[in-house]
Amino acid sequence: MRDLGQDIEKLRKHRSPAEPDLSIGSLVAEQARYAQQTRAQLGQMIDLWFQLVPTEVRNHTAIFALQRGVLMVDVDSASVRYELDRLLRGGLNEALRKHFRGTLRQVKLRLASNSNEN
Repeated sequence: MRDLGQDIEKLRKHRSPAEPDLSIGSLVAEQARYAQQTRAQLGQMIDLWFQLVPTEVRNHTAIFALQRGVLMVDVDSASVRYELDRLLRGGLNEALRKHFRGTLRQVKLRLASNSNEN
């Protein structure tokens, strides 16, 4: 005689919905992939920044973020900000976009003294 209890358990496994995965393993793995990709893109942008921005201007800047295609750069004075803005409008922005493998929509400049406002 067959054990009906075992048959019912086999049917239950096939018919009932699977238990949801409540572990955070997949979320952690997704965040790790995102962090690795962001780090790689930021590293590439820093390399491009060192290649394309003149030393006298670059020494007064600091890249602090690259989020959703927006590069955020701190500058230490208004005169450097003006000079960098002129360079960006004069072709530096296009050169960065051309050589960058990721998406670069905009470069935002911020005076370092105002960095606590954001």
